[in-house]
Amino acid sequence: MSPFAAGCAICGAELDPHRDRRGRGSLGLRLPALPPVAGDVAIAVILVLLALLAPPLGLLISILVGVDRHRQGDPPLRNVAVVAAGLALLSLLFPFWLWAQILGRG
Repeated sequence: MSPFAAGCAICGAELDPHRDRRGRGSLGLRLPALPPVAGDVAIAVILVLLALLAPPLGLLISILVGVDRHRQGDPPLRNVAVVAAGLALLSLLFPFWLWAQILGRG
């Protein structure tokens, strides 16, 4: 079935009512999307937390997000991903030193 078709090729049913319901939950409500800036802030916070609390996973996800955002032409979030990857790498190489610096006991 083509997304541009006016009706179903098999039964001839009109597709517009079905397209209107697509993307809604089971109650038929459409949830608002986060504004782009709020979504980017949420991604940045998650990347930094992963980098500090789960360095191997944080490093992997930060690299993937950085490459993806570089391809999409989003330098601010790409740079955040690079910083998060650096934090994750530092946390892997010097785990106790980094936490001592963060907590101010170094």
